[in-house]
Amino acid sequence: MWEGMGGNVGRDIINTLEERLKPLVNSELSVLVDVLHQPELLFLEGTDARQRCESGGFISK
Repeated sequence: MWEGMGGNVGRDIINTLEERLKPLVNSELSVLVDVLHQPELLFLEGTDARQRCESGGFISK
């Protein structure tokens, strides 16, 4: 697929993309972990959604 791009250009593109996207992927994983540990924080205090979430109504193990 990358043969027409000459040498290692294709590999360089992939390496650059991986390098630039890694912080974004790490950030998304961090948010996912936070949501899994404290899903109620997605909702405003005092709302029905927050109360249901705090009582296990949205996410449960």
